[in-house]
This record gives sequence, structure tokens and C-alpha cells, in this order.
Amino acid sequence: MYEIEYFDRKGRRITSEELQRLLFQNDYKRVAEDAVEDTLWVSTVWLGLNHAWWPGGVEIFETMVFGAGSYHGVPDFGQRRYATEEEALAGHKEVVLEAKEWMAKNSVSEELLTKLLETPPQP
Repeated sequence: MYEIEYFDRKGRRITSEELQRLLFQNDYKRVAEDAVEDTLWVSTVWLGLNHAWWPGGVEIFETMVFGAGSYHGVPDFGQRRYATEEEALAGHKEVVLEAKEWMAKNSVSEELLTKLLETPPQP
């Protein structure tokens, strides 16, 4: 059976009440954020709730890229989860680098990008 677990940023177990208090502290939740050419936003946050589904696993940090995926031709960078803040910071830097490399190889004029972002994706 899966046990719901809560951890602080140092990886120490906390209560649901402590989790709720910390979730209201934006500076505590935000681990790192970067804009990539004003098109993509890479965000890494502390989740608090353990998202690992296997016994003994811990995933309490997450990196995601916003402005990607459903926009024409921009890849879905997915989400990445980590057990420690150190892993999360290293993973964040890796995703930022991947996003920058993609943007450099696939440069789009600002005018065309604006038009693409305003056009809903086609099914």
C-alpha cells in the first residue's frame, strides 16, 4: 500500500500541517526559474508531497518548461522529478541548456513566433 509522505526541502519528513504552511511561502517553493529568449520559461519547484510511486522512492522537486509542447514545433520538454535540492538544481540547469540549444537551432522571428503562439494548435 502506498503511504502519503511529506518532506521539507532538506528531505526531512514533515506533517501535512507543516506542508500546508510551507506551500504558502512562494520563496520556499521556488527553487529556480529561467526565461529562455522570452519564449520558454523553465521552472523548478519543491513539491513537498512525495510523488514517487515505488517503495522507498522520493521525488519532491520538479522541473517543467512552460510555453512548450502544444505550440507549433516546440518540443514538449516533459517534467523531471528529483529527490534532493542539489539534484533539482543540476536538473534545472540541464533543462535550461537543452531549451537554449533547441532555441538556437530553431530560431524563429519574433513576428512569426507571436503569430504561432496566438494560433491554437490544430488537432
